[in-house]
Amino acid sequence: MSDKYLAGNESARSAPVGPWADLVGALSKGLAPEIAKAWEARLWGAYVADVAGLGTLSRADCGTLEGVLGQLGSTRSPLVTVEWVTRTEAAKGLDAGSLTELAGKLTALGPPAQAALTKLAGFAQRRYLDDPGAARAIGLEGLSGLVGAFGKLPAPVGWARKIHSAYVDDAGALAGLKAEDCGRLEELLKQAGMAAPNVLMAWVENTEAWKQGDLAALTGLAAKLGESAQAGELGKKAQARVLSHVEAEYLGDVETTRAIGCAGWAQAVEAVGKSLGEKPRLRWASRLRAAYVEAPGALAALKPADAQALSRTLESLGGGQGKALLGQWLAQKNSK
Repeated sequence: MSDKYLAGNESARSAPVGPWADLVGALSKGLAPEIAKAWEARLWGAYVADVAGLGTLSRADCGTLEGVLGQLGSTRSPLVTVEWVTRTEAAKGLDAGSLTELAGKLTALGPPAQAALTKLAGFAQRRYLDDPGAARAIGLEGLSGLVGAFGKLPAPVGWARKIHSAYVDDAGALAGLKAEDCGRLEELLKQAGMAAPNVLMAWVENTEAWKQGDLAALTGLAAKLGESAQAGELGKKAQARVLSHVEAEYLGDVETTRAIGCAGWAQAVEAVGKSLGEKPRLRWASRLRAAYVEAPGALAALKPADAQALSRTLESLGGGQGKALLGQWLAQKNSK
């Protein structure tokens, strides 16, 4: 074997990496230390030291060769992949998942792999970040993997801006997001170094997509818009737009209001009641009373839990009407 396949680099490469793995796996325990050392040196020279050999390897081949060299006692076997990334351009063809996985391996190797990791980040940026269409094509999950793998390097400092441009600055992409996507995107942008992404604000201000949510989703959205201390007046403006839509959509007529149920309104008011101005609170209270108290037979038809929920809701909206409601409800119940 040594004479036929290990006489030189080309002869060593005449047998692919896979068969070398099979052979070394079968023989390594029986090889004399000097033979194992000679084989390790020849395979390293043929496939790693010689750039022509590196160029023949795939990502999978690198892992296989590392295993072969490790079985032969090599202490440098983990550096095969480092050399492959550093001295060839083969890694530029890897997909986002493979780039993320490979970055994790290089990160674990520490300083010896730093140059390779930086180069790999450049491949990732050119393929998936510089092109907004490519950034959208791999989705938030793919981008999250890349940012998690490379985000702490000096090289990707502009990634947050590129991701923001792909998803937020593009009207079509922004309109295609759902509320949960906006939340994920905000977290991703923060992870990439953007202090105040304000994706939800942009989504509400510049699209109509958010209007597809039900009352619970809309009031939850309004609550989130009010949570950010950095949102300021822009956040309040977006929140007001959502609350105005809620009022028009769900408090416009008695039947629609009543269809939500007392528990649904209790949850909604708990989420956003403090964000409502004095006049909107009084309007909401008035329309809830119109639906559940003033409509003939509506109050008496309430179950005890619904009456209690409505009482709490009206009380929190102000105007001093909530506490008296239970007395009205009991009086109507007893008169039936």
